[in-house]
Amino acid sequence: MKLTRTVKQALAGLLFAFFTGAAQAAPITWYLMDVEFNDGVTATGSYVFDADAGIFSNINVITSGMGNNYSVVNPSSPGNAGFLALLTTDVGDLTGVPELTMELAAPMSNAGGTIEIVPDFLFSGGTGFGFEGPCGNAACTGLFPARGISSGFVTTQVPLPSTLAVLLLGTGLLLRRRRSAAA
Repeated sequence: MKLTRTVKQALAGLLFAFFTGAAQAAPITWYLMDVEFNDGVTATGSYVFDADAGIFSNINVITSGMGNNYSVVNPSSPGNAGFLALLTTDVGDLTGVPELTMELAAPMSNAGGTIEIVPDFLFSGGTGFGFEGPCGNAACTGLFPARGISSGFVTTQVPLPSTLAVLLLGTGLLLRRRRSAAA
């Protein structure tokens, strides 16, 4: 079978998308799932984490007990791939501002996946640091835990079709159309 110019161009585009896409990892959205505290309070929501840069963004996490809406990372504990420290605000004196901390069983990556939240040691008999409570001082370097995380995990959603998948689909449709026209 001889390849036409159109098919060759499509294959070249597929190869380009495959190799350039593999070199660029994009930040991805992580979702809190089945997060429960020792007193029955739950946490839900999502955030974006860029593992390459170590940056959190688009934070929208809510706890059901107090209705706290966490939207920023604690500036004194910017977090990392295995630990989150979230605040409802990071402006001014942080004494008494709600904080939510979560220790993960493994670090997050731009590849995504599902990672357990380690149950806290104080309230739930676990080995991790997973609490909600008010900041203990103006810089929020201390926390007065009010409740501890007893279970839950973070996970990524199945991503939308990649550029490569869209190109493959388009190439398949193009070849099908050419065969139909030839018949």
